[in-house]
Amino acid sequence: MRNGYLLTIRRLLYGILLVQHVWAGSCFATSVVAIRSPDSVVIAADSLTTIRHGAGKDTTGSECKIFRSGDIFFSFAGFYKDPDRGFDIVPIVSEALAESESFDESVDRAATAAVSGMKDEMRKIRKETPSSYDKYFAAQTAPLLQILFATYEDGVPKVTVYDIKKTAGPYADIELSYDRKSCPGDCNVKDAYAFFLTDMRPIEQYLKRGKLQSMPPEKTARFLVDLVIKAHSPETGPPVDVLRIDGNGAAWVEHKAECPDLSQRMTP
Repeated sequence: MRNGYLLTIRRLLYGILLVQHVWAGSCFATSVVAIRSPDSVVIAADSLTTIRHGAGKDTTGSECKIFRSGDIFFSFAGFYKDPDRGFDIVPIVSEALAESESFDESVDRAATAAVSGMKDEMRKIRKETPSSYDKYFAAQTAPLLQILFATYEDGVPKVTVYDIKKTAGPYADIELSYDRKSCPGDCNVKDAYAFFLTDMRPIEQYLKRGKLQSMPPEKTARFLVDLVIKAHSPETGPPVDVLRIDGNGAAWVEHKAECPDLSQRMTP
């Protein structure tokens, strides 16, 4: 059904990011909404990035937060970049996805690689700036990073989200683990589900005032990201990029120049 699937959102997964102030040189806040329906996956993401440079001035920019490696698209929320130390989870995940395997095998390998890269980076932070580590990581119980993966494989739209968390005590060796949610797998494939990697407060407040209007998934995902941006949630901002993945391949509904080129079609 290419004419759009009218949605009643069921919340399979909450990606609730309420921590807006992090240590120097990091990217953290973002707003990503993905909607998986029986015939497609739609991903919408904001564009604003904010980098803190210790005692220096913060810098902001625009980034496409929807990335591609082969037939798999992915996005992040949380601690995924530290330009001052050269840490960036994007190439780590991209390289792990590069080998040709099934979607499930590929994303599990990518999540494992992300955990390994994060542990190395956090050890550096604890050694070089222990006060920053103690303040922002030592007692952190919320997910440090969330990764959303999506594709269309064997005639089925697929979404998997990983919540990566710190599991050891504040002064023990750094240990990370992840929780995994997938659709198909943790959902009824005949329904539509929304995956949220965002500050949920503006969306919760909107839903308390009434039901979400029935819209095609492209408009629904964009509308929900816009709610977060218009609520002035820290470190989120326009424009909104929207991607649709279905049996015809991947296509931008709207995007800026920095977003991945889709001229190479997905594998049938």
